[in-house]
Amino acid sequence: MVRPTRRKQFGMWRGSESGMTLLELMLAAGVTTVSMVVLMASLMSVSTAHSVSADRALATAHVTTILEELHDLTYEQLLEYEPPSLTGLGASETITVACITGSGATITLPVGEGSDTSAIPNPFRVRVRISWVDRGGRPGTYTVNSMFRQ
Repeated sequence: MVRPTRRKQFGMWRGSESGMTLLELMLAAGVTTVSMVVLMASLMSVSTAHSVSADRALATAHVTTILEELHDLTYEQLLEYEPPSLTGLGASETITVACITGSGATITLPVGEGSDTSAIPNPFRVRVRISWVDRGGRPGTYTVNSMFRQ
């Protein structure tokens, strides 16, 4: 009886039935492909979450800066306050500063000549709102209210 010879090739014993079948290769390629798709999807998700988080942190810093400026103003100066033009939050960014009246209506700052400010109670609430559209086209809004005295 003749036995098939076995020889060592590339660190493995090779016999007459050695090697991988086409089915095994296709299965390995499929598993690798699915793994790569899942990995890429999770990386995209992490990247989007990081972008949104960075925009929220920048909006928080902008609002904090504006509120610190407002706390240093007198009542008359506050009514004439013009919000600064801050950048960094994407394609478009709008900042509105408004006083909230006793009835809940808003008076946007700066108050124009002849505007009735008698409806503003003492103490009164000031709302700072930043709205933006980020580079990915996602809209964002960050609003903070703070109390002030006349």
